[in-house]
Amino acid sequence: MKPMYFPFTCIREQNACAVFRRLGPFCLCRENEEDSFCNAVDSAGASYIEYVYPVADGSGRVAALAKEYLKWGNLHKGGMAMLSRLGKGQFYNNEFSANISTLIKKSDNGESDANDPVFMARLFLALARRFDTREDEVLHEIEVADVAGRSLVAELTGKPLEDTSTANFFSNSSPPGDSGGVATQMRLSSFFRLLCRQKQIPRLYVTSSPAVMESLVDRFSGISLLFRLENVQESVDGLESGAQAQPDWIAKLVNLASVHDNAADLHDAVPGPFGGPGSEDGYHMDVYAVDACPPTTFVNELAGMPCQGLNDTDSAGLTLVSLISD
Repeated sequence: MKPMYFPFTCIREQNACAVFRRLGPFCLCRENEEDSFCNAVDSAGASYIEYVYPVADGSGRVAALAKEYLKWGNLHKGGMAMLSRLGKGQFYNNEFSANISTLIKKSDNGESDANDPVFMARLFLALARRFDTREDEVLHEIEVADVAGRSLVAELTGKPLEDTSTANFFSNSSPPGDSGGVATQMRLSSFFRLLCRQKQIPRLYVTSSPAVMESLVDRFSGISLLFRLENVQESVDGLESGAQAQPDWIAKLVNLASVHDNAADLHDAVPGPFGGPGSEDGYHMDVYAVDACPPTTFVNELAGMPCQGLNDTDSAGLTLVSLISD
């Protein structure tokens, strides 16, 4: 199976390209059946993101409830802020969700959908997607305004605009840009509860969220860094230099992880060419192995519930996690 990107609610084009260049095509897991939200294509025009839908039933109901949830939130905005301050929590948390479940989460037969952990995970992820999209739009607008501001300064001073300058016209007013830093634990548990319904469990996961990676390091004491790749490996299959990571590169790494029981042995088995020369794009990749943790154990631990539709390969070897960051 292709590498699985998470948390998957929102992925910026730059991050998607950075993942693709290092790992090739990758998967995005969706809570609802709907049009894709990222039109990422390679040089030949083919999409390099595969969308998977572990649960498709009730997609319309999830979308409708998410809309009602937001409507309720706008109506009681002041009360929500007070609840958040009193509870020292965030908008998307278990307690707040439970408090309003009786208002908007009733099914047609009168039973509460709050009793279904997978349904509640899908609802949370649908809400988180809307939250992340708004944050991303705000960040984009600030970046556009920043460029316009620096262009105006350049015009007034007669000095050229430095496109590569790290100076920000609006100083530190930009949002942090890490959606995984908001309700991190809820994001992880909801994502992996949904993934529990996937027939094939991935071995390699990739994220661009430092907050998510920090959470995993705290959660799994045996997680360890295998290596860091500073550059994009050069392609030798006729594509442009550095355009796409080699499929055999990722297959080799996954195969090594499937036959080793601990991270130390896997670290010794990883050959030197993984860190070979390549082109630069401002990103780097850290690859971690989760010790004594095959994919099913990894998913079960984070989801807090057992997987369905397992096979023998899901219960052997190690889980790999990659952090793509700039």
